[in-house]
Amino acid sequence: MPKILKNELNPRTVATLSKAGKYNDGGGLILRIDQQGNKVWIQRVILDGRETMRGLGSYPAVSLADARRASAELKERIKTGTPPEPDVMTFAVAAEQFLEGWTRQFKSPKHALDWEKSLRSHAFPAIGDKPIDEITTGEVLAVLTPIWYTVPVMATRVRQRIEKVFDWAILHNYREKANPAGKHILTALPKRRPTEHHKALPYAEVPNALRTIELSTSLPLTRLAFRFMVLTAVRSGEARLADWAEIDWEQRTWTIPAERMKMGREHRVPLSDQALDTLRDAARVVHIHRRKQREDADAGNSTDAGLIFHTSTGGEITSAAFSHMVQRLGLDAVPHGFRSSFRSWCAEHSVLREVAEASLSHLLGDNPAETAYLRTDLLEQRRAVMQAWADFCTTRPPGGYKEMSEEPEENALRLAAD
Repeated sequence: MPKILKNELNPRTVATLSKAGKYNDGGGLILRIDQQGNKVWIQRVILDGRETMRGLGSYPAVSLADARRASAELKERIKTGTPPEPDVMTFAVAAEQFLEGWTRQFKSPKHALDWEKSLRSHAFPAIGDKPIDEITTGEVLAVLTPIWYTVPVMATRVRQRIEKVFDWAILHNYREKANPAGKHILTALPKRRPTEHHKALPYAEVPNALRTIELSTSLPLTRLAFRFMVLTAVRSGEARLADWAEIDWEQRTWTIPAERMKMGREHRVPLSDQALDTLRDAARVVHIHRRKQREDADAGNSTDAGLIFHTSTGGEITSAAFSHMVQRLGLDAVPHGFRSSFRSWCAEHSVLREVAEASLSHLLGDNPAETAYLRTDLLEQRRAVMQAWADFCTTRPPGGYKEMSEEPEENALRLAAD
């Protein structure tokens, strides 16, 4: 029988706690501390067959003893069938409850924290304390407008995340009005300046660029992560955060979960021979001193969980590491630009537009109706294209490789030792 926690906190602990998180006192009573250090008492209860949270006040105005009394009174009212005092569902409380369920699907705690931090930083100061059934589109606009130009990517994500919270509130009958953060709000936001295209290499120069990176003095896993990104034509973050659990060796596919995709949709990537070899090389680098796992990697049976490509301390390779490597080697492109190189190669090699766009994880179809009826991701057609692209990227270019910007012979020996 599971142990029932009771009176786990004490006044001294409550006074000294400062790290953001939830701290259980037992019986459903929780002290929640946000990123700004604010402390709030909340109580888990079952109302109408549904688990929900009830606010009991903020600390220190409500002491630990006060919170315990309020908790006991609330539970007694529910037990005796006396309707509890009405509790206003604010945006902050709704977001808390929504995130508690939504973020369970994320494999990486970092993604869950990113969702929470973005809402706390941008939405909570303006609408966090407002009743969720009274918030207007104008109030959501007040959240988005200050960051719409300055941090456009974050502004887009915040809008989508606010929309999700309102969807949850409507579904759970906390709001009857329409979603004030839906896509209709985009018509009221100022138009952004035209997007500046990422600097990209002509596709004919990609093999030489990969060879330059291969023979550079950059860290082995950084080089391999970049190679994997180019061979699979994915975005930088999708490659850098690739996880062993996402690789299906038997089906030769890499499935990127929706939360790591720009469009918020799961994306299957067919893996070419060269992409699979890159994964095996990464496994050998990581497990160079562990014979059993190295043999598994050679056989294509790596079952490790966690990041495929990481720093020497096990952390994530940053986007800056990719950018600095490209700049240091004198390549006239940015990491994201290699997706453009791939798209140009597709156009020059008569790859069907739908297949090329699907390979880049873009939405298929020119209009919503077409997109709704097109239910395939063209995986098998893309498999042939990605193998041809990998063959091209790893073929010696006409006229040979350009002169490397670093010592190729020395680095080739070191690469073999890696």
